Amino acid sequence: MQLHYEGQQSVDGSVGEVFRFICDAHNVGPCTPDLVDLDVLDAAHFHATVKVGVGPVKGKLKLEVALLPQEEQHSLTLTIHGSGMGSGVDLTASAALTPSDVSHTVMDWQANGSVSGPLATVGGRLLDKQAQRIIEQVFVNVRDAVNRLVNTSASEEGTDRSASGGGS
Repeated sequence: MQLHYEGQQSVDGSVGEVFRFICDAHNVGPCTPDLVDLDVLDAAHFHATVKVGVGPVKGKLKLEVALLPQEEQHSLTLTIHGSGMGSGVDLTASAALTPSDVSHTVMDWQANGSVSGPLATVGGRLLDKQAQRIIEQVFVNVRDAVNRLVNTSASEEGTDRSASGGGS
């Protein structure tokens, strides 16, 4: 079964801040929905175990994820290979960053891939909706994590200025 999804997120933070965040597996790994286990191998690779349930097919998938940043274009490609429950998942997702203003970034993303085995056979349309929800949730989770990081940093900088007499 072939998959294709795309979307867009508005993220607090400059393109540079968002790019630094998404290029680190320590940041991106925890954004995986339905995460059971995470093993960050290095800044560009992680293994994750996730819960999956599509119709009567329920279990866990083991994912191998690689982050491939393209610094000049402020973009990132993720390759995901997964297996479990007699099924296979191969997915390539990409995110391209453009500034919407000095402190906000637009993250345009798309994902293409395939699912084979019982998940594809039994899941059918249920799989398509579930896969779309999971992939969209990854990018929502990334957005929310960056927003928390940027807003916490801005709040701490304001507190530091006030404490040092630099406030109003």
